[in-house]
Parts: sequence; structure tokens; C-alpha cells
Amino acid sequence: MHHHSLVLFTVLSQTAVGTLICSEIICKSVRFHFLADNFRINSLVIILGLLMISLLIAFFHLSRPSNAIYAINNLGSSWLSREVFFISLLILILVISTLLERSSRFTVLGKYFSVFSLLASILLIYSMIRLYMLPSVQSWHNPATPVSFIMTSLACGLGLILLLAGKQTTQLYGVIFPLILIVIIFSLLNSFIFFGWAGKPDLKLLLIFRTGLSFFIVLILILKKINAFTNKTGTWVVILFVIILISEILNRYIFFLSFKKSGL
Repeated sequence: MHHHSLVLFTVLSQTAVGTLICSEIICKSVRFHFLADNFRINSLVIILGLLMISLLIAFFHLSRPSNAIYAINNLGSSWLSREVFFISLLILILVISTLLERSSRFTVLGKYFSVFSLLASILLIYSMIRLYMLPSVQSWHNPATPVSFIMTSLACGLGLILLLAGKQTTQLYGVIFPLILIVIIFSLLNSFIFFGWAGKPDLKLLLIFRTGLSFFIVLILILKKINAFTNKTGTWVVILFVIILISEILNRYIFFLSFKKSGL
């Protein structure tokens, strides 16, 4: 199997979905009224860009990218077709949402599309989970698959939201800190519990690297919490997001390398 395109497609699309869901919750909360007015529009643009890149990468995974249009031909029976359909639908919804967000005359309509985008996001993640939870693949047909995909969405999504918050990062961090901490720890435990048993040297090496990155992420989170950083430029949050993203990419390689058929 060629994992590279699948790794990038799943991680980037899940990052986009996690950012969308978390940012929608944040923007609707009165506790985050301090966020800049352009936070939502900037978030939508970044999310849209990630989804478009993800879809492009997915098409190049095919032996003949020119046949990508036929990927949605089996919506009634194929989770792969549903995955492609829902990411395409989400992109369309977000294009409309971004246009509506720029116009104050369509605020009510924008709220409806906000709900549509959340539903499409959830269905996209669900399609991904069902696509990979194959009964014939012993290492994937267990709770590790949904947990891994959801944890990637939340970890990368929350990290990207901190990055997009700009000057408001400090205020937002107080609330997001425990969430990221829990997600990172839970994600690492999921890797150990379900994939730590495998005897493949490459997989074990990746697991060691991922463990080291996870501890580094936790260290950054704690140091920021106790105000150990005097840097005011926000460099720490860029480093944090990059490390989270690399860690989840390694996690996805671990997932694909654990591929093992049950013999059915």
C-alpha cells in the first residue's frame, strides 16, 4: 500500500473538520466575544483551503486521477463514494458560507449553512471511520479507528484555532489548554493500547518518535500554563501546532502500517 497520499488526505481533512466544529462552537459561545471579527472568516478560508488540498491529494491516490469523477458513482453501497461525496459537499457549503459571511444582509441564511457545514463534517468523519473499519482487517476493526480519527480532528483542530486566534490566543488558551492536554494524552494511549503490540520495527520506531513528540507537546502546554514563556510574538503556538500536526501524521502512518488481515 502507498500510504503517503492517504496519510495526508485523512490528517488534513480531519484537521479541517476539527477546526470547523470547534470554531463553530467557539464562535457561538458568549465566553469568546473577545475574538476578532475576522476570526470566523479567516477560519472558513483556511478550512476550505485544507479541504481542497485534501481532495486533490485523494484524487492523486487513484491510479488514474482522470477517473476521479467516478468515485461517487456508488453512494448506495460504497463508503469511499460517500467519503468523496461528503467532502465535496462540505467544500460547496463552505464556499457559500464564506460568501455569506462577507455579506451582512444574509446573516440568517448564514446560520443555516453553519448548521449544514457541521452536519456534513460529522458525516464526513463517520464515512472515513466506516471506510476503514473493515471486518477483514483485524487491526482496524476495533475502537482504535474511530478514536484515532476523532482525536486527530480535535488535536489538530484545537491547535489550528489557537494559531488563528492571533493576539487573542492568551485568553483563548485558558479554556483550550485542558482540552488539548486530554486529547493528546488520550490519543497517545490509543496508539499504545491498539498498536503497541505490533512487532514491525518501522511501526515501533514511529511509536517512539510519536511518544517523544507527545511529551514535548505536553511540556509546551504546561510551560505556557505557568507563564514560563516571555515571548509575546506567538512563536510558541506555531511550534505547538506544527508538532501536533507532525505527531498526528506519525500516528496515521502507525495506523496504516498496522494493517493486518484476519485471514477471512
